[in-house]
Amino acid sequence: MTNRFAGKTAFVADAASVLGRAIVARLADEGANVMAADGDGAAVRALADQFGQSVQACALTVTDPASWAAAIEATADAFGRLDVFVTISTNDYAAPKLIAETSLAEFRAVTAHNLDGALYGLQTGILKMRALGNGGAVVLVSSAACETGKAGHGALAASSHGITLMMKSAALACTDAKDGIRVNAVQGGDAASVAAAVAFLASNQASYVTGQVIAAGNTPVAA
Repeated sequence: MTNRFAGKTAFVADAASVLGRAIVARLADEGANVMAADGDGAAVRALADQFGQSVQACALTVTDPASWAAAIEATADAFGRLDVFVTISTNDYAAPKLIAETSLAEFRAVTAHNLDGALYGLQTGILKMRALGNGGAVVLVSSAACETGKAGHGALAASSHGITLMMKSAALACTDAKDGIRVNAVQGGDAASVAAAVAFLASNQASYVTGQVIAAGNTPVAA
């Protein structure tokens, strides 16, 4: 394992999820200080305890902009910088549900977590990176369902597609602003593949990459 994140700080939302745990572990193993944020306080603290002082935990309610702001401030207070910012937007219905049988409340519960949460994360993460003045890398993780749709998972597919286009818009805005911030996305794949793709996009090896999507598990990714 390389040490390509030595001296850098990463923020990972939904860190107690399967994907979040893999991403936290990958970034920490490669030398990053990591703020692991999640709505499940006990689970994310237990995760942080596995790594010692290099990983710390904080609470995050992804549907609450104030919670994002507090989590980002906690990251800067703990480590003094913010170089890598990762959101995970793979929330879905408890069980597959056809569009014709889906209530607006059920649809919005998924899109609020996935799409609204990614928006709040982008806003707070990019603004803090700009304020710190060191540039950085933002990676939005979503589902590959946006590419073809998926029966019974309409809200997941819709929110994932929205995240892809929002990512591209944010990448263009950061390029125009010349703020040194790159914005990319990772879709689908097993946890290890997603973590590898995130680490690649967050690293200096991808310094030339912005506004792009890696389909984890299908596209070759630097180890």
